Amino acid sequence: MIKDPTDKIQIHFDRQNNVERINFSCLIDTYNPNRMNAEALRRYYDSAQLLFKGYADDPRFPFLIPEIRRFQRKLHTVWPYAPFFCDLDTFFIAIEAFSQLDDLVVVEADGSDEVLFKINSFQLHRYVKQSRRTIRMLGSRARLNAREIRDRITRVDDYIFKRCGPFPGRRK
Repeated sequence: MIKDPTDKIQIHFDRQNNVERINFSCLIDTYNPNRMNAEALRRYYDSAQLLFKGYADDPRFPFLIPEIRRFQRKLHTVWPYAPFFCDLDTFFIAIEAFSQLDDLVVVEADGSDEVLFKINSFQLHRYVKQSRRTIRMLGSRARLNAREIRDRITRVDDYIFKRCGPFPGRRK
């Protein structure tokens, strides 16, 4: 399935109104797969760009900011559909995956832009396993063919295991 790259939907989470109050109703209302038919699921597939406003001056990775971690963990418990809906050209799936980890250690070398993460691989694999189930379920409901579902699973796996570490830090 080829989508127009300009066919992206941005959902903004404001620091005070959404993140700190843990209010994600705009996302739940817009991307509720239980209210969508196959055509709507296909239209929203690989299109969501979630943006956190109010953190631009924070040099940390978004998934290391406690408020975003709390927000993302609670969102994931009621809306585990990010692997299907999110645009993999954004950093959102990394925020989603790493926010689910209880144990996350960041290692930075002086003078380097590279950041390494020490993670609990069991927790990450549990997230990936759940992601695959979600993609298969929603992909089937969206009437994606087996190859399209397999390609999405491969893209999400590659993103999490290859693209998410090590990668350049957010230094000022």
